Amino acid sequence: MVGAGDLGQATAFVREISTFPASAMRDAALGYLAVVRGRPHEAENLLLRAWEFADPTREPGVAATVAQRLALHSVGRLDGAGVVDWARRAIDLAVAGEAVRAEAQAVLGLGVAWRGRHAEGLDVHEAALSETRAIGETAPPPKITMAHGWLLLAAGDVVRGRTELMETAPAALGRGSIRIALWAYAWLALADFTVGAWDESLLNADRAVALLGESGHGWLRPLVRWAAAAVPAARGDWRTTEEHVRSAAAHPGDYELMIVGSALARAQLAAARADNDGVLRALEPLTGIQPREAIDEPGFWPWQDLYGDALVSAGMLDEAEAFLTPREKLAAARRRRLQVARLARVRGRLESARGDPQRTEAAFQLSLQQLGRLPLPFDRGLLEFAYGQILRRHGKRRAAAARLQAAADRFASLEARPYLERCERELIACGLAPAERRTFDPTRLTAQEIAVARLVADGLSNRQVAAELFVSVKTVQFHLTHIYAKLGIGSRAELAAQFRE
Repeated sequence: MVGAGDLGQATAFVREISTFPASAMRDAALGYLAVVRGRPHEAENLLLRAWEFADPTREPGVAATVAQRLALHSVGRLDGAGVVDWARRAIDLAVAGEAVRAEAQAVLGLGVAWRGRHAEGLDVHEAALSETRAIGETAPPPKITMAHGWLLLAAGDVVRGRTELMETAPAALGRGSIRIALWAYAWLALADFTVGAWDESLLNADRAVALLGESGHGWLRPLVRWAAAAVPAARGDWRTTEEHVRSAAAHPGDYELMIVGSALARAQLAAARADNDGVLRALEPLTGIQPREAIDEPGFWPWQDLYGDALVSAGMLDEAEAFLTPREKLAAARRRRLQVARLARVRGRLESARGDPQRTEAAFQLSLQQLGRLPLPFDRGLLEFAYGQILRRHGKRRAAAARLQAAADRFASLEARPYLERCERELIACGLAPAERRTFDPTRLTAQEIAVARLVADGLSNRQVAAELFVSVKTVQFHLTHIYAKLGIGSRAELAAQFRE
């Protein structure tokens, strides 16, 4: 029930199960439920006690299940060493073809990568996929392909990772694994955001939010809401973003995974509003997380450039230097092009604030070189804006205008209104009038209403929209009524025209 996402039904049996004598299976079941509900201390106590009861010699399958759930608990704690230790125990005890073995292999690759051995982590997944093919499985387990897709994203292979997640998310849902589908749709939405497919990001994030509401997987709530907040924040849809940020809230004692998702959702909103103090407050909890491996490993959690940028903007230059230097070295050592580019952008701003034009230019050129031809329009827009802003302040108006106009064009294509407005202010300071623009104002609609409106505008029927978003037809009709009232329209044709404009 828990694995399928039916936490409501599973919770109904908790009181009855709790009356059973303590045993490995009883405590493993209760511990697993505590994990997915986001209760780390309860989960740890129950699962460690289950391991004490487990007898690997007499019941290796039970022991493998307990070890695999302790590995999953370690994922929530962002504890790479714990993930590797418990996943390997589970793999040693499980039989090829068992679901528990595939799950352990999936998280083992993740734990190995968190410990700085990314290529080895990918190899673990490739070996696991080969094993499933060898025993005759016709389709790869979504547990493994989801984790593999995430590692590809972290390595900077965004296009291939996104493609794998596009296949994995519906496959996981089709197999009834709500937990894996939640992970996959959340990472897919973030991959969409990174490559500039923002409309697709909204749809996939809405699918994740809908699944979250049905399943009650509390430990994934901040992750899903962070993914769902990315596009609305960048487009200046404050009401929708604030709704996601509130829903992403985490508290002391929650899983570290939850704290990171919550912090990133808040930081996204603050960054879009150019609220540097807000970014620093939002990300401060991440600076104290222990162990550090998973949170600092480049590519997994995109917080370092946000935090460094906010330090520079706040005039905290010494703190920015101390923060940037080790992370620049680690990103370079890991050959993470996207992370090197993002940190080099921050480095350029820092060196400009220090009055060193040569190092400023070198940092921005490094960032441009690392981005190369990667399909990352928002990252490139941020870089061109920062570069143009510095050029203007150094009196190089013609070069500044070229960079700023390029950034403005990218932000306009993404409908990233707050960032476009910043570009326009800089262009005016260069003595240029920004191009006239017309954009669809999303602030009148909620995130779910935008998702419904977009699908209806694409020609889908109410029943098809309901299937896409995992809601009822009545829910779609309810949203359409509100959409028409808010936009002052009365037909699907008018709605399609709004989106075409």
